[in-house]
Amino acid sequence: EGAEAKDWGLASKGLSRSSVQLDKLRKAGEELLQLESQSVVMYNDLADAVDNWRLEFDEFRQNSANEAEDGESLSRSANALMEASRLLSVVHKQVRQMSYDI
Repeated sequence: EGAEAKDWGLASKGLSRSSVQLDKLRKAGEELLQLESQSVVMYNDLADAVDNWRLEFDEFRQNSANEAEDGESLSRSANALMEASRLLSVVHKQVRQMSYDI
């Protein structure tokens, strides 16, 4: 407005206010970038933890299957292990997808 009216004092004030607003916007953008980086690290840590737990669970499940082969029949706990394994696979896929989406 000041530039159109050739009021350079008003234009200077407007420019100064715009500069302050741009600085606030820059700072907010930097904070968002930092939060995004932290989120990626957290998702990757979660995905790694799920990977590790999944490997340990698969080893446990295999040991249980080996015991069942030694003469025991599959029981409710073996079925529960199979279901937990399926759920863990779903969680693993979802965590990986979320980390890729970020």
